[in-house]
Amino acid sequence: MEAFAVGTIVIYDLENCNFVHMLKMSPLLIKKASVIFETYVHSDLDSVYQHIPKNILPCDYGGNEKSMEELNKLFKREVMQYKSFFEHLDTLTVNESLRPEKLGNDDILSYYGNFRQLDFSAFRVHSDLDSLYDHINKDILPGNYGGNEKLEELDDEQ
Repeated sequence: MEAFAVGTIVIYDLENCNFVHMLKMSPLLIKKASVIFETYVHSDLDSVYQHIPKNILPCDYGGNEKSMEELNKLFKREVMQYKSFFEHLDTLTVNESLRPEKLGNDDILSYYGNFRQLDFSAFRVHSDLDSLYDHINKDILPGNYGGNEKLEELDDEQ
């Protein structure tokens, strides 16, 4: 029975890392990686074994598994078994004739899409009352707004 990986463990061996290598690493990139992944920094292999069992670590790191070189060869051999499948995947394309057409505006069902960019050229923006009066009946406006209707004064006794 074959096993399936439930997660991925990545080990960065920075033993021979120098200042020039560190300059090439962006602090933002390091921060993103530490947010996405659980990140542990170890000074020796004994502390690594607290997080990763020895039976899955390569012998290069003191584990019981095959060496990194052997594991790499096994991985390449496994991928090569599926070479024809991967080549077939490269030939696949999208059949654009099956893609649904973009919906246009419909008078019955209203408008499709979103309204992020509204066209205000259809609306007239009035900056002063005189231009507004061209579109509104003055008979319904009170006198203090330029209309013909008189406001009834409130009695002080009420």
